[in-house]
Amino acid sequence: IMKYTEGAFRDWGYQLAKDELLTLADQLGSDVPFFINGGTAYVSGKGNIVKKVSSNPKFYVLIFPGISISTKHIYGIISDRHFSKPHDLSGLLESKYNSFEEVVLKNYPELMQTKYWLSSFGKVRMSGTGSTLYIEFDSYESAIEANKEIGNRYRSKMVSSLESYDIFS
Repeated sequence: IMKYTEGAFRDWGYQLAKDELLTLADQLGSDVPFFINGGTAYVSGKGNIVKKVSSNPKFYVLIFPGISISTKHIYGIISDRHFSKPHDLSGLLESKYNSFEEVVLKNYPELMQTKYWLSSFGKVRMSGTGSTLYIEFDSYESAIEANKEIGNRYRSKMVSSLESYDIFS
C-alpha cells in the first residue's frame, strides 16, 4: 500500500506530485484515477474524469453467495435493451440501476433465490455482474443486526461508505 502525503508519493523513495501520480494512474487502467482520488465520486470519460460527490454515511451488508458467474458470458449476452436511459448526476445517484441484474438473475436462478430470501432485510442489489449482492442501511445498528442473521446462512461482511481514504493526508 502506498501513501500519498504532503503532495508527494513517498513509499519506495519516489517523490511524485499528485498530478504526476494521476497521469501515471490514467496509463495503468481506467479505474485507477478513482482510487487515487478516493471517496465517493462520479467517474466519466474513460475513467480519468473524477468528480467528488458528497453523500451521507451509509452502511452495507455484502453477501457472497458462493455462486460463480462468468463476466465474459454475461457481457456476451447483454444487449442495448438492458441499459437505462441516460441520467444527469442526481438521477444517476438516485437510480441505483444495474444493467446486468436482469440478465444475471435470468441465467442464474439460484442467485434469484438468494435475492428473494434476502429481501426481508431490505432492498437487495447486485454488484457488477454478480454474484455479490448488497443491502444498504442508514444505521450501523440495523446493518450489524442484519449481518448477524444473514451470516448464519451466507458468507457476509458489513462495510460503510467513506468520504475519503485514510491514505490521503
